[in-house]
Amino acid sequence: MSGRGSETDLIGTVGFVVEILRQPVIDRLTLRLLNRRQLSPQDFEGGESGLRLNPEALKSYLALYEEQLRAESEGKGTPTWRGRLQEQVDALKEMVMTGHPAPLYTWKDRASAPGGEDL
Repeated sequence: MSGRGSETDLIGTVGFVVEILRQPVIDRLTLRLLNRRQLSPQDFEGGESGLRLNPEALKSYLALYEEQLRAESEGKGTPTWRGRLQEQVDALKEMVMTGHPAPLYTWKDRASAPGGEDL
């Protein structure tokens, strides 16, 4: 296997690990901010080619994102989202180093469970 193919495979695998936590962390945070009107049309810039948060709104969003990563992932006594991400990195490392499959995290939709957090 060429060096370039290995690099592409690794980038794809890392992207997969990040994707596992996209819904419970990034999507939930973004939807919560939109639903609570903490993000507004004035927080975005761009046009036909796409939209992005303006610098001030991005700074606020990233602070809230960091706060979300420090939150317990599935209720009191569970690992933080940052801890869950580290678990996935460790599992990926184990797979790469040994060639054996490792368990990947599966998010349980807490919002649909009794007492779950509202988006």
